[in-house]
Amino acid sequence: MEHIYYINNVSSIIFYVIFFFLVISLIFVFCLVINVYKRSRYYEKLSAYECGFDPFDYAREPFSIKFFVIAILFLIFDIEIIFFFPWILNFSYLNLQSFISMYIFIIFLLLGFFYEYLSKCLNF
Repeated sequence: MEHIYYINNVSSIIFYVIFFFLVISLIFVFCLVINVYKRSRYYEKLSAYECGFDPFDYAREPFSIKFFVIAILFLIFDIEIIFFFPWILNFSYLNLQSFISMYIFIIFLLLGFFYEYLSKCLNF
């Protein structure tokens, strides 16, 4: 009886391994098809559409990386602020360990902000 259970267990593991490799190969083929499709574009598709007129200027002008830095910093701090909501909602039910862990989180948040300030990421 135990031997039959072992065979069923091994066959299910083999099924999952084959399924995993099948999914990985399908993703690989899909990426190859998309890569070939991207190469077949031409100028009309790559140019910016400006109300039926020919483009007045090159639409892909480079701009300062500082805007990306500000956007990434905003996303990081925005996600960290989301962690405050459960703490605020359960504030009356929390014990000392919850307060200490949240204050440690706030200290790390402030250390990150001071590091950004001292490395002059926020200065233009």
